[in-house]
Amino acid sequence: MSHRSFAYAVFAAAVAASGHSVAQPPQRLCTEFSALLSKPPYLLGLELEDIVDDRGKRRIPNVDVDHDGLIDAVYWQCPGQGSPVPADPCNLSVELAAGKKVEFQEYGFRLVIYRSDVYALSASVGPNRTKGKGRMWRVDGNGITLVCAGL
Repeated sequence: MSHRSFAYAVFAAAVAASGHSVAQPPQRLCTEFSALLSKPPYLLGLELEDIVDDRGKRRIPNVDVDHDGLIDAVYWQCPGQGSPVPADPCNLSVELAAGKKVEFQEYGFRLVIYRSDVYALSASVGPNRTKGKGRMWRVDGNGITLVCAGL
């Protein structure tokens, strides 16, 4: 184990002992997601369930994006979702319980939760998927951060 890997493992253990989550190292996370996208059961159980409100906005209930123990308001709208080439991008709006608001736009993404962290994932799924074009962003209290490209 390299010094860097050992230091990360010690840090992760300390954070886990404190009750907080720690993000996966990006390369490992990207490798894991690449496998999840290509092999059954694919993303089964990872996609966040939504509720459609009376305005047609999709709300993701009971999610704590920033791990502060409070439920955050997460809205997701994806016009033309059934179309292979949607005319408009999907929109994600996160209103943290602490008051901060985060906005994100991207064509055709889905929301997933993996190891207690929320991700916006724009990639095809299945054995015949187009590899190398997918991307994934971490959604957290700091905002939206690209963590994987070329999935």
